[in-house]
Amino acid sequence: MKPNKKVKLVLHKENVPQQSMVYLAAAELLARRDNFLIITHKRPDGDTIGSAAALCRFLRGLGKTAFIYNNREITPKYYPLVAGLVALSHEYVPDTIITVDTASLAMLPTGATAYREDIDIVIDHHESNTRYGKYCLVENRAACGEVIYELIAAFSNEGFLLPADIAEAIYVAVSTDTGCFSYSNTTAESLFVAARCAVSGISLERINKILFRTTSRARAIVESDMMHGIKFYENGRAAVAIISSSIQESTGVSADDLENIASVASSIEGVDIAYTITEIADGECKVSVRTNGAVSANNAAKLFGGGGHRGAAGFVRKGSGKQVRRDIENRLNLVFESEIKTADTQL
Repeated sequence: MKPNKKVKLVLHKENVPQQSMVYLAAAELLARRDNFLIITHKRPDGDTIGSAAALCRFLRGLGKTAFIYNNREITPKYYPLVAGLVALSHEYVPDTIITVDTASLAMLPTGATAYREDIDIVIDHHESNTRYGKYCLVENRAACGEVIYELIAAFSNEGFLLPADIAEAIYVAVSTDTGCFSYSNTTAESLFVAARCAVSGISLERINKILFRTTSRARAIVESDMMHGIKFYENGRAAVAIISSSIQESTGVSADDLENIASVASSIEGVDIAYTITEIADGECKVSVRTNGAVSANNAAKLFGGGGHRGAAGFVRKGSGKQVRRDIENRLNLVFESEIKTADTQL
């Protein structure tokens, strides 16, 4: 019988910082376990895939049996990271199930919901994480890849060198969630982890070219259409853009093409918060919220049942792009009111 109570990963060791103790406890837990299945979130991005690939390769390096759940939404851009690591057979029965970069059970991919009552370890970096696993290693960092790096470091001696394949996976995770280290969530720790990856000899030029300096023709057309229809509110402090299903169909744009498109509207001068509404299947919209730090994207997303970080968050909502835009319009005042109240309490 499996315990229902969530257990904090803390070891009582003398002369070890408390933060390090959490990672040491997690490392000891992984050392005791075997037959791992690592689950990425739905609509997987570079952070969840890179984190899963790095952790899976590391566990295999320890002599463990480890696979990544066969998330059908993994795109061609990122599949090379997990090639040879995916559990393609339904006959594989894991003993230990881990989620990475997955803030809540609602973010589990189709098919993986069968494991929702059996999540053993949650590894994440979202402040909105719901602590749904039996053990939770959650730290508010720029990317889950940073948490994976610290976990690997807990197994290693000071000055250890990451294997190149693990370093590349971690670099992809951290660089994509920080916009190649340009977003406000980038910290000294983010840059340190990236440096440790670079020391392993990976080609930063090649990776950055693939991830950040290659734009498809379809993406260019979609971005132009999105910006043509953008609307501004609150004296230009808020922007709402829509990526319609019709423009997606006419251009054949892929999920890889659309990655990080949410950062476009937030780059406009004077915009403190930007919503990018993408029409998806079943009459729903995926909404990405980006801010410059003056407003909390997490609080804005919570108004619609979502969440994330202060600078980046999201939610899914029923309705067309225009309907969801109206819903956002009706609640924008709440976003700015909550920020004013928060600032007042800090004076």
